[in-house]
Amino acid sequence: MDEREQILAEGLKAGKEKSLKEFYKEYFPLFVSFAGSLLESEEECKDVVHDVFLKYWDCKEDFNNLIAIRAFFYKSIRNTCLNLIRHQ
Repeated sequence: MDEREQILAEGLKAGKEKSLKEFYKEYFPLFVSFAGSLLESEEECKDVVHDVFLKYWDCKEDFNNLIAIRAFFYKSIRNTCLNLIRHQ
């Protein structure tokens, strides 16, 4: 992990809004695209990703690096999408 990623991860853990905005700007499109591989509706995909961002923010102190943060997002997005599919 490079220095920029480490600084971003530390900022996220500390609850810095600037770090969250940077992370959101960089990763939101990737996460929506990933959700799109499981769901058909782009709006539904965006809703799922937004929900996972909120869930992450509640437990941000639990993550020490960007790899763990991204893994949390991908796993949470996948599980949320599968739950939506199951309930439809």
